[in-house]
Amino acid sequence: MRSKRFLCFIVISGLLISLFLLASCNEFQDEEQACDHDFDEWSVLDAPTLEKGGCLIRKCNLQGCNHEELHYLNSLSTSNYKYICLAQPTCSEIGKAKYVYDFDGYNFEFLVDIPTVDHQFGEYIVDVEPTCQLEGKKHRECSCGKIVEESMSRVDHKMSNWSVSKEPTLTTQGELIRLCTYNGCTKKETLTLPKLNLDDYNYTYIESTCVTEGKEIYKYNISNMEFVFEIVLPKANHNMSDWIETKPATCTVDGEMTRSCACGYTETRVENALGHTYVDTITKPTCIEQGYVTHHCTECGYNYKDNYIDKIGHNLSGIYQYNNIEHWDVCITCHCQVGNETHKLSDWIVTKPATCTVDGEMTRSCAC
Repeated sequence: MRSKRFLCFIVISGLLISLFLLASCNEFQDEEQACDHDFDEWSVLDAPTLEKGGCLIRKCNLQGCNHEELHYLNSLSTSNYKYICLAQPTCSEIGKAKYVYDFDGYNFEFLVDIPTVDHQFGEYIVDVEPTCQLEGKKHRECSCGKIVEESMSRVDHKMSNWSVSKEPTLTTQGELIRLCTYNGCTKKETLTLPKLNLDDYNYTYIESTCVTEGKEIYKYNISNMEFVFEIVLPKANHNMSDWIETKPATCTVDGEMTRSCACGYTETRVENALGHTYVDTITKPTCIEQGYVTHHCTECGYNYKDNYIDKIGHNLSGIYQYNNIEHWDVCITCHCQVGNETHKLSDWIVTKPATCTVDGEMTRSCAC
């Protein structure tokens, strides 16, 4: 209010001065025509502001001449003055600017204050997130350091995604559950799932094979979520081929039979060794060799002997046979020579005495 009264006072004073100067000008009009004025420099009589105009004045320096000239100025603006910003205002300090007016070879500068600007706050920073039970807090800060804090209203429950708490079956219902995720909140919501059926669920059947289990898949959609429930079906039996001999059995080594499914699954079974097929041959004992039974396998050639009988020994004739060197007995059974020995001769014995005209004879003999 005081500033407005002061402004009105200045305006009225300016008008009175102007009227006085006009009156003086008329009074001395004739004198002006009679002489050339010697004016001093223009000076500011009333400085203009952003709200009002101002006035310049110059006076005649001749003695006894009271002539004055006035030049009225518009209010300060960029259209009538050259504007120069000296200091930008901030939210805490006023700025400075000057308006320059060029007139009659003179430059007049008028300084003005630029009011402080509003705080330039940054984005809000959340200090405490609001929950469904408690208010939150946030703040934002100006570059000058001023901080403004505000509370944040409580929010609705923040429910988790639905999850399965009980799976449905073909005979029993299931259940979905979701909880408020804010700490300390115990709010819980449940949803009953129908029994597994073809009307409430999207049904897919995957047939079992001998390699993979089959499945019955039931899909249930709610709140842009899909829940899948599966019934696992047992694998199908393999479609096996006939048994094929892959390793023949021998008399002593097991054989092997194999059969397979088109999936690659195979089964093997052992074919027991055949065992030997023997033909028995009896070898009778002789004078010098044992008798025995020979068992000969007709499949693999394997043989063995058993049932040995002692050799019977020679059946000697008791009649020696001899030659010039040795003598021996003969076995009646095998007709072989037995007991060959060199003759053991006795001393010479005269068996025919010699005479004058007839040779005599001496003989020696072996006990054989």
